[in-house]
Amino acid sequence: MKSTDAKAKPAEKIKELLRIVLRENEACASRVTGVSLQEVLNNLQRAKRIFVVGEGRSGLVGRMFAMRLTHAGKEAFVVGETTTPPIGKGDWMIAISASGETPVTCLLAESVLLNHAKLIAITAKQRSTLSKIAECTLLVPAPSKRNFANKRALGVAIKSAQFAGSLFEQQALLILDSLCLALAEAEHIDRATMWKRHANLE
Repeated sequence: MKSTDAKAKPAEKIKELLRIVLRENEACASRVTGVSLQEVLNNLQRAKRIFVVGEGRSGLVGRMFAMRLTHAGKEAFVVGETTTPPIGKGDWMIAISASGETPVTCLLAESVLLNHAKLIAITAKQRSTLSKIAECTLLVPAPSKRNFANKRALGVAIKSAQFAGSLFEQQALLILDSLCLALAEAEHIDRATMWKRHANLE
């Protein structure tokens, strides 16, 4: 019996941590404005092509987003890949950075404007380099990577038990996946059609 109890306790702890992560995401999602979401969706619909950029875990979120955009019928590219074409007029870039100050991301964002394309910023910091140069900004009210003190963000007390911006990255993925679903619905693309666009070299 003791052996069973010993195994159950770590499992229960993990389940409790999972509940904490889910609660944090639900609280964060409730503070994202519908107006911002609609603006991003409108821009995705009008985009000729969509480019995605981000560093670290934000970059991984961007790659997942680009994949779903392809499923939803958009021509999407990940910045930095060898087959990524030049960006130009009519194109939009999605830049993901919690701080809005990631050097490489900000540098690439400036290149977008120089090449007559437009920028959407996904960030946790309203007054940041990235948000200042973006055509539109979607604010994710989550602590940034270096926010260990649970400081106030966007005027709301933000708390997270997670490390180094995890809540921002999780929330960014959930938001972007939701936008892809909304995009598919707006374009009347069903799941069967999306599946036909899924990679078959796996």
